[in-house]
Amino acid sequence: MKLGNTPIDHRQGADQPADGRQKRRAFRRRWLSFRKSQDGTAAVEFALVSIPFFLILFSILEQGFYFLGNRLIDAGVNQISREIKTRQITADNTSEADFKNALCAKTLMAIFDCAKLSVDVRVIASFAAPAAPPVNPDGSLDTSGFGFAPGGRSTINVVRAYYDWPTVLDWGNIARAGWGGITGEGMGTNGYRRIVGSAAFLNEP
Repeated sequence: MKLGNTPIDHRQGADQPADGRQKRRAFRRRWLSFRKSQDGTAAVEFALVSIPFFLILFSILEQGFYFLGNRLIDAGVNQISREIKTRQITADNTSEADFKNALCAKTLMAIFDCAKLSVDVRVIASFAAPAAPPVNPDGSLDTSGFGFAPGGRSTINVVRAYYDWPTVLDWGNIARAGWGGITGEGMGTNGYRRIVGSAAFLNEP
């Protein structure tokens, strides 16, 4: 069919809708394939899970080292207390600095910074009236009354050692909750957890 001198192709109008449908179908296939693709999901899931996993793992390791330090302080205090009890260590033959160095030399206490170790040795009237915990209301340690004054024969002595163990993951502030004010332990306000070792004993006559 001709209109004037220009021929009309009837197939052109019929082909255009078909091309549009084909393009839409191709786009739909690509979209569905994109939605179904799972490439990289393992990496994304690992990135989401790894952060809390490593935080928990590091916290467990940090707590393990803290309990190790606690056991070492206890062992060192118990060992050096026997030397005071048997009068191998007295106020006459040992100074406060020498006593602290001797305590730091016990067991594996080389992992501690001896300069940060606070030690108090004193005589108490009875086992029923031990020395009060030297902790301020804000949880800090009050060392103003500390000293090295072991008693003589048949006296009741108490040895206390305090060490602020540095921490990275400070999950709470136990000292502010009141527990640290009672026991002398707890989480500090500046990223530490206090380790306490103590022993009360009667010197040999």
